[in-house]
Order: sequence, then C-alpha cells, then structure tokens
Amino acid sequence: MGGAGRSFAFAVFEGPEAATAAASLDAMPFAGVMLRVKRPREYVPPPSAVAAMATGAVLARDVPDVPHKVFVGGIDNQLSYDEVRQILETAGPLAALNLMPPRYPDSKNRGYAFALYANPADTDAAIAKLSG
Repeated sequence: MGGAGRSFAFAVFEGPEAATAAASLDAMPFAGVMLRVKRPREYVPPPSAVAAMATGAVLARDVPDVPHKVFVGGIDNQLSYDEVRQILETAGPLAALNLMPPRYPDSKNRGYAFALYANPADTDAAIAKLSG
C-alpha cells in the first residue's frame, strides 16, 4: 500500500469551547496545506452561540444554508480574511464568513466566499452596495 493518505480526520472534543477553539484553525497552513476544520452538517449551536453570532460578538466560519446566505465572487486572491471581512462589513455586521482557502501557496484565498449578515434585512442592501 503506497501513496499518500486522504489526509482527513474526525475529532470529538470534551466541550463546545474546545470545539470552537479547534474551528478557529480553519484555513490555517499546516504541513504545506490549508486546514479545513468544520462542524458536522447536523450541528445545532446552543442558543447562547446563536445570540452571540446575531450581535456580531462571534463571527462563525461555517455559513449555514439559509435563504439570506450570500455568495461573494470576484475577490482578489491576495486579500486576507480580515481584509475581506472589513470590506463586507461596510454594508453591515456579519454573523458568519467563509472565505474559501487557497489552492496554491502564492495566494490567500480562492476568490470567493459565503457570508451571512447578522441582520437578515441587511442582505439585500449589502448586495446592492457591494455589487459592481
């Protein structure tokens, strides 16, 4: 049996704080590749986490599939996560942002992201303001 493994793992943490800390490693470089750390699809955050996201106190990297989820394309692949966040937040506070990690070491992202505004009512205004 030769060749490289698929390079993935599943982890179970003792508590939500440890899982949240691990999730902050998403898109970090490790051993020449970018880590992809995600919660399971069926994950339901506790009410306190939902409230923190709604106030903008915590910015999630997992963007749930909801009607007001926004696809953002055409992002300069040299912009960092924080730079993209600053640009998007000119239209309102975000609850979640997933900037797709780069495929190549000479870039900072893949040129697209998914975002979720803290107030769903800000979504249409954000699209109008940031388009073009």
